[in-house]
Amino acid sequence: MIETKVIHPEGYQVTVDSWENDGDHRNTVVYNTTNKEQAEAMYQLARIFKDESIGNISNRYGSGDDEKYAHVHKTFVQFAKNYPILFMYEGEIETPEDDDTASSWVHETASDLGLTSEDYFTRRCERVTLTYSPVPIEVVVLEDSN
Repeated sequence: MIETKVIHPEGYQVTVDSWENDGDHRNTVVYNTTNKEQAEAMYQLARIFKDESIGNISNRYGSGDDEKYAHVHKTFVQFAKNYPILFMYEGEIETPEDDDTASSWVHETASDLGLTSEDYFTRRCERVTLTYSPVPIEVVVLEDSN
């Protein structure tokens, strides 16, 4: 079977390689956007999870380490202030009503990169790359399924 696949769409691509805090369950997530500022913000968000004190917290509620969660919360609140582009909906940037909302929005956005899920911050970012292509990059794939 011969088919054409797009390996990089037009625009920006953020690729995040991560693993769980105990070193297993490796994962790669690719995030695509045509917005340069948004791509740069997502790249910087992934970099936060390279920090052991962020990527190793196990649960944002009742983690048993309030000081560690306070550090995560403070980091996320500052990130929300530095990168409001991540909270653009229908062409307008929304402003979080308080620090808890800001932290929650950053947590939810990190899930788009495969770094959080629901109430957990159990993933560490091993590598993050940001690439740009002005046109879609296609390859022809010949596959023998037998």
